[in-house]
Amino acid sequence: MNVKNIKRTRHEVSPSGFRTLLRFAFEPVAGVLIYDCSLVRAPDGRLLVYGPKSQAGAQMISLAPDVRRELLDMMAHEVGFDDDAYRAA
Repeated sequence: MNVKNIKRTRHEVSPSGFRTLLRFAFEPVAGVLIYDCSLVRAPDGRLLVYGPKSQAGAQMISLAPDVRRELLDMMAHEVGFDDDAYRAA
């Protein structure tokens, strides 16, 4: 699995307290690339990984907790997130 096209965002905090930090694509297996994923900081400080949304706003993919942690590990390495901040995801 690889993370690609990591881009920091400058979104304001939502009314519910969530902030999008990064947009990225990831390649779960060679030849399959999933675009428009995001890394979001929750109000309690946890980092959450979301897949792309459909036109109706529904999530397009579901990621197992171990896959989310692996993605967070890769992004932490690439952009330098603090270990303690993202382990809770």
